[in-house]
Amino acid sequence: MSNDDLKKQIDEARAAYAKTYERPLNQEGQAKGMALGFRMATEFAVGPLVGAAIGWGLDLVFHTKPWMLIIWMMFGFAAGVMNVVRAATASQNAAGSEPVEGVEEE
Repeated sequence: MSNDDLKKQIDEARAAYAKTYERPLNQEGQAKGMALGFRMATEFAVGPLVGAAIGWGLDLVFHTKPWMLIIWMMFGFAAGVMNVVRAATASQNAAGSEPVEGVEEE
């Protein structure tokens, strides 16, 4: 097999791959996906921060350092995870997938 034959086969395989798998970029879909990703990241990060702030405030009031901070940070983490799951499920359901039982939509 010569180099020209190999190059021709590679070019044919690349063309077949591009025809089958590559789709034109959908700017609106990319923007929605990026917005959903930022929303999930924000909710996941803000949950523990808000929980920690509440816990810190309660520690100051009740003089229980650091227990309220730790407990409320865990509550915030759980709330952040629940919000991310809820957003992902709503996005999946909006995309036409089967609804997931046991998870509420927004």
